[in-house]
Amino acid sequence: MCSSDLVQQMLVGLALGFSVRIVFSPALLAKAVFADPELTLDLPRGITAATGMDALTHAVEAYLNRWPHGDTKGHSIAATRMIFANLERACEHGEDVETREAMALAARAHARHRWVPLPTSHRGGHGRVSARGT
Repeated sequence: MCSSDLVQQMLVGLALGFSVRIVFSPALLAKAVFADPELTLDLPRGITAATGMDALTHAVEAYLNRWPHGDTKGHSIAATRMIFANLERACEHGEDVETREAMALAARAHARHRWVPLPTSHRGGHGRVSARGT
C-alpha cells in the first residue's frame, strides 16, 4: 500500500523519453479511502517488498521536506519505525493481518507532509512496481 490516495499530485511517465511530468490538482484527492489490510494478504512477496520500500521512501521524503508541517518529522519517524518493524515479516508471512495493518498505517503516517521533488531513485521504483501490473 502506498499513500498516493492522500496527495494531490500524480506522476505521468512518458514511455519513449523516460521522462516524468508532475500534475497537481485538488481533484486528485480521494473522497474516501478504504485501507483494508485483508485485501493485501495474497500479494506476492516482491510486490509487498516494493510497496514497503515505496512507503519508506515517502517517509524519508517527508522527513527531509523543506516545508514541513508541525508534526511532519514525528509522523515520518513513526512511519519509518513501523516499516522497519514490520516489512520483513509482511514479506515472509503475508497472511499476518496485524503486520499488514501496521504496514498500511505506516504508509499513511506521513501523509500530511507537503510535496517535495522526487529523487530519481524514487521515480525508478514507481516504474518497477507499475511494470508488474500494480
